[in-house]
Amino acid sequence: MLPFADRVAVARDRLARRPEDPEMLALPYAEVRDTLLALTRSHRAGQREAGWLALLRSAMLDPDGAAFADAIGRAGRAWTDQHEVQRKVLDRLAAAPARNVDAVPVPLVAAVVHATLTRPDGAPRSRQHLDDWLGRTLAVALAAANRPDAGAATVDRAAEVFRQYARTVRGLGRWHDAPCLRPPVRAAVSCLAGRRDLDDRTLLGVAAQLGPDLDALPGLRDRLHGIVLRGADAESVREAARLWVGGAPADRAERLRALLPHDPALAREPEIARLLTTRHTDLLDLPEVRSLRPLVPATPAALRAWRPAQRRWFRQAFADLLDPTAPPPDLALWDHLLAATADRPHRIDPYTWRALHDHADPTRFPAVLTHLERHTGLTATLLWLRLATIQGTWTALQLHRLDTLRHHPDPDIREAAHDVRPAPR
Repeated sequence: MLPFADRVAVARDRLARRPEDPEMLALPYAEVRDTLLALTRSHRAGQREAGWLALLRSAMLDPDGAAFADAIGRAGRAWTDQHEVQRKVLDRLAAAPARNVDAVPVPLVAAVVHATLTRPDGAPRSRQHLDDWLGRTLAVALAAANRPDAGAATVDRAAEVFRQYARTVRGLGRWHDAPCLRPPVRAAVSCLAGRRDLDDRTLLGVAAQLGPDLDALPGLRDRLHGIVLRGADAESVREAARLWVGGAPADRAERLRALLPHDPALAREPEIARLLTTRHTDLLDLPEVRSLRPLVPATPAALRAWRPAQRRWFRQAFADLLDPTAPPPDLALWDHLLAATADRPHRIDPYTWRALHDHADPTRFPAVLTHLERHTGLTATLLWLRLATIQGTWTALQLHRLDTLRHHPDPDIREAAHDVRPAPR
């Protein structure tokens, strides 16, 4: 093949005599880009397809590595073109040389994915072609990152490409049975995660996208455990603990038992608290959990499944938190108060209301009503009337609204409204 400069000279000479000659692809991408883009605006699908393919081919042949990314950035209409055109363009992307694939910025990859997956008339075959291109992009990025001399930027790019790939594969799974990573990809990601120069945040981002494949990478699980034990960033520690504890149920209890003595406060993390209060309730008896303040968050439904002794402990511990000399509780403590009344979730008993009234900051009580409405199913109006019962003062408007609620179509609200007893005027 002639050197690039000689090919350009020959192509220019031929184009001077035959403007439509395919030798125009030998010219620099910048010279032929506008001509080829004009071809993609044809009303004929065949001409648009030829224009897109020629545009990408020209960019691949150009010595400037940025040309290929520029061509993809200008190909936005290709992702919403007819399916056959779109598939041919995606195939051309997947067949690009490694140097071109590696030059495409990850945000541009994400933009192509979004445009392809969100078109209203998306077709399964197009999604399969998209997966092929993403797989090629990931393979090139991981191969570059797993070289011994790879720099930090190359490693970070591979991690970013993997996160995009994993998110997309999960979205594609229902169309072509790809819920998990293919074995070669899993092996390459394992090598990437094993690099000691991969910082904690990047490692956590990779682990968060692995899903069920995380169980197949024990080395990565060990690194997550190391972050839990020695991490300097509290946010990273919480994320690592969530990922490390999650996974295969077989040894989850063992991991929880090892985690809680090290840092009991992690029991309040939402996902870990859900496991403790619904799946591994025997661990609620650990001294580290029982001494935790505020208490482990528990929903009314979870509380009903506990052993009687555990419910008594929870209610007593919560009663201790409602010491009249203590400062007003925050919304997390109101959550506990509602959980402690789980035997009758559609009502709030007078004792609970008294505690709320005595401990609430008056400026925050509207937020409390909204909070209680969301958790109990009762209307904010009914909660406002309950407050009037405690305060002992009633207005004509409150009495009218109480009468309206006593005829509410919801039987629970109707029954609760009949339980509200206005003070004599």
